[in-house]
This record gives sequence, C-alpha cells and structure tokens, in this order.
Amino acid sequence: ALGRPGLSVIAEHKRRSPSAGLIRDGVAIEAVLGAYERGGAAALSILTEPGSFADIGCGSGVLAIVAARLGFGPVLALDYDPLAVSATKVNASVNGVELQAAALDLRTDQVPVCDLWAANVLAGPLRTWAASQREAPDHVILSGLLCAEVSEVAGAFAVHARPRDERGRQTLDARACDAA
Repeated sequence: ALGRPGLSVIAEHKRRSPSAGLIRDGVAIEAVLGAYERGGAAALSILTEPGSFADIGCGSGVLAIVAARLGFGPVLALDYDPLAVSATKVNASVNGVELQAAALDLRTDQVPVCDLWAANVLAGPLRTWAASQREAPDHVILSGLLCAEVSEVAGAFAVHARPRDERGRQTLDARACDAA
C-alpha cells in the first residue's frame, strides 16, 4: 500500500483502545472490513480481541507491553538473549504490566500456542522457527521482512495453517507487497 503512487488508505478495525476503552461492541468484523474494501482501502489492519499473546524475539519487550496494555493475557515475551529477557522484565515493571519473560531458542524450542504470535525477526530465523514448530496459532503477525521474502516465509508457516474460512482468508498475506 505504501509503495503505490498517490494516496493509499490503510483502514483499521478495533473494538477497544487502551485510552478510550470500548469503541464498537457487537459489530461484525466482516461487515466493517467489507465496507473498507468496497471503499477502496489499499490495506486493512485488524486488531484482534484480546487473548493470549506471545512476542517472539521480544528485544526490549515493546510488543508484549503494548499487548498487555491492550488487554491481552496471558502475555509471553520470549528471546534467546538473556539481556533482552532481563530488559523486558524491567520495562514491564516500569510500565506497570504483567507478563512472563523467558529465554527461548527459536531453532529448537516449541513456542507455546497462543491466540496471537507477533515477531519482528529476520526471514532466515523465521523460516527456521516455522520448520521447528509442531503447531501455530491462527494469527501470526510477522514484521522485519522484505517484500520479496513474504511469500516464502508465509509458505513456511502455512504448513501449520488451519483450513481457511468461507471467504478464503489466511493469516499471512503477501498482497500488501504486490505494488512494491
């Protein structure tokens, strides 16, 4: 969406916000997203309902902290670097959120299946991680990828995918990079 010439709109759907609380209760997500698509949105952003969350390769813990503030729980923050795990614990305390930070090696350890995984990790480690996992959740948010890498990484995680819904939706989608 951002690589296209001219104005592009990225439309977002969320039911609640940390500052405003409940925004839109009882609205069918499909109806909202369908309206955005018909209105010409170049990309869609969906903030899921809070559930369990794992921040993979957490670094300072920013994704885990935001997830906890948005109401996700339990929240896991996982990294192979003990300094990152320590920094995440300190940052969670400073920000007044509850989460569990622990060491994890993506090459060998199984990530607990949560409602949502998020990882800002390079393509190589993501492919290795995908190959090492026995299960994956329905929703995985991956960033830090080049557009040329999205399809391959999506394919690595697709082996864990559950059947698509009636509209053919999938968790990882390379369409956002089509214009790049």
